[in-house]
Amino acid sequence: MASEISDDAPGTREAAPDSDPGRQTLLEVARRVVWFQPPHETLRDEVQFLNHVMIYGSSEDTATVRRAYGDEALRDALRNAWPGIFDPRSWSYWHTVLGMLPVPPMRVRQFPAEPGEAVPEVSPAIQGHGGPPRGRGTGAPDRNMPAPAPGPSD
Repeated sequence: MASEISDDAPGTREAAPDSDPGRQTLLEVARRVVWFQPPHETLRDEVQFLNHVMIYGSSEDTATVRRAYGDEALRDALRNAWPGIFDPRSWSYWHTVLGMLPVPPMRVRQFPAEPGEAVPEVSPAIQGHGGPPRGRGTGAPDRNMPAPAPGPSD
């Protein structure tokens, strides 16, 4: 994506003007795949945004992001993926698609080994959120919809 890199932190970028049509499209993608914070904040952390697109994005979302950021940014996001964010299927898929073979082991979260050792704080923004919203456009079933009636072969 053509924007200036900020001095805030690695993998963060200064926001392009919200009037840019390409930016508007990325904000829409960010709104769908990162449900626990405002989309303009999501776009500031490239690794987090790209990781979420690779896991939760639709085929249209991933195509949009690949055009905007390029495959090298996706490779970088995989190399710097948050521990515990990827499921094995998405991890293997993206390493294969991006030619990063052999697929390395997934990074895992490290928890305290000893009782009483400090546990890292969980951001209040994501506490209680177990995944993306379900329903239209996500490809996932809506938990609020009744299950289909069993058919004659069930």
